[in-house]
Amino acid sequence: MQHFEWTLGTWEGVRRDVADGTECEMIMRVELLVGGGGQIRCLEVRSKRGVYRGTAVQLFDASSNTWLWQYTNSATRAFAVYRGRIENDRSVWRSILPGRRRESRLLSERLTGGRWRRSMSISTDGGRTWTGLWVDDLRKRSGG
Repeated sequence: MQHFEWTLGTWEGVRRDVADGTECEMIMRVELLVGGGGQIRCLEVRSKRGVYRGTAVQLFDASSNTWLWQYTNSATRAFAVYRGRIENDRSVWRSILPGRRRESRLLSERLTGGRWRRSMSISTDGGRTWTGLWVDDLRKRSGG
């Protein structure tokens, strides 16, 4: 788990819509799963339309030697599954569920000064081209 230990704690910041630039307050809590083999991440994004909530479980799958991430949210209540790879202080996650209508890709970057940026892009052509969906700019809450 050493790759993601820096993410543990409570993060605050904004989610920015790439299409129109609107920003919404957001908070994300990252905790270890029992036994320390993965993490659970709970987030809330507050906008004029209401509160969007998401929950993700991230763990290492030794049988395939890859990181997996399963996510669901209050908007669709569907599950998405991603496979990830780590490159120093950044990770790239890509949707892997068969039968999906669009691909999703999340770039997660550890920045200096206790900051974290997460950028979601989508593709409707099998990953040949990508369109930005949102960017999370987060700062670790002091003491958390």
